[in-house]
Amino acid sequence: MKGYLIDPKARRVTEVEVSDKWQEIAEIIDARVFCVGSYLPDEDTVFVDDESLLTEGDKYWFQLKVEAIGATNPSPLCGRGLVLGADEEGNSVDPKISLEDLANSIRWVADDEVSEQLKNPTFEFIAL
Repeated sequence: MKGYLIDPKARRVTEVEVSDKWQEIAEIIDARVFCVGSYLPDEDTVFVDDESLLTEGDKYWFQLKVEAIGATNPSPLCGRGLVLGADEEGNSVDPKISLEDLANSIRWVADDEVSEQLKNPTFEFIAL
């Protein structure tokens, strides 16, 4: 099936061939583990590296223009992203959004534009 790779380091969005195996998705976005970065209309999903903020070195960011495509997450996302669609049973399929519409809805974000709170999230455990 096809997917769309969002590469903030290269600042481009390209079509890629991908299977529905999680290992291949992880390899394409250069992740050990991944999670949903945002949902898009029509069951399309943006997958990102779940540990991208923990990696050493330069970080590269992108942001989905919520008003342009109805993304559910307005925050900048770190690292590569992969957009896939889903069918009625939740299986991965080709995305429904066009490559052109996706590319036009992305803003490349410089590292110095990202808040320290987003770059260095903290967690608090509360006993109930």
